[in-house]
Amino acid sequence: MKTHKLKELLNDRYSFSVNHTYRIVFQYLSKEEAVLLCIGDHDVYKN
Repeated sequence: MKTHKLKELLNDRYSFSVNHTYRIVFQYLSKEEAVLLCIGDHDVYKN
């Protein structure tokens, strides 16, 4: 699994792909914790 930092309005969030269709957007709370914010297709980047 490869995560990447998002840009612009989502610059404090990260994303990774579950498969070719689904992505998860998340935010780190600490070095050991993260919260999942949105799960879905590429439209998750519009929220």
